[in-house]
Amino acid sequence: MVRSASMRVQVFADLHADVGEAPHWDERTKTLLFVDLTAGTVFRYGQSGAKLGSFPVGQEVGAVVPRRRGGLVLAVRDGIATVSDSGEGFELTSPVERDIPGNRMNDAKCDPAGRLFAGTTAFDFSPHSAALYRVESDWSFEQIVPDATQSNGIAWSPDGGRCTSSIRPPRVSMFSTSTSAPARPATGDGSSLSSARTGYLTG
Repeated sequence: MVRSASMRVQVFADLHADVGEAPHWDERTKTLLFVDLTAGTVFRYGQSGAKLGSFPVGQEVGAVVPRRRGGLVLAVRDGIATVSDSGEGFELTSPVERDIPGNRMNDAKCDPAGRLFAGTTAFDFSPHSAALYRVESDWSFEQIVPDATQSNGIAWSPDGGRCTSSIRPPRVSMFSTSTSAPARPATGDGSSLSSARTGYLTG
């Protein structure tokens, strides 16, 4: 491991979050979005570390992603929801696993094509009780990796054609992001994949 004496770690937002999660850099607005998962709060900060706004969701929120047409998409306890940039107009658009009261949404990211990949997890992190889903622009959703425990670190190959996610129990799932054929999960170390840029939700 290469160590640098010049490297410094600084506190960016000293807000004492319960579970600070899912940082997402919004290149369009030059702001950082992130959530306090268990407190159910979404935050937006400027590049300097100044707080620009926050709002409560009313339930657990695992991730926030900007929409191409404006507003935000949230991975909340009951599924996928949309709100305005200021948190108004909450609408549950995709009730992913809403019929499983012991589960909630966790991490979520958009691929370069604007489709949302979002994972679930059990509140008690029970093994093999959750899954990873792909959400289309019409808010339909499909389970693509079953029998997961918790999905995190969603990223794409440089060409956007393959996705990787760290699935607990510890393994990395790699699969096609194509909508023209069923996704084919595989396991590996993820060495052939990299963190390509994430997109904006097209829905």
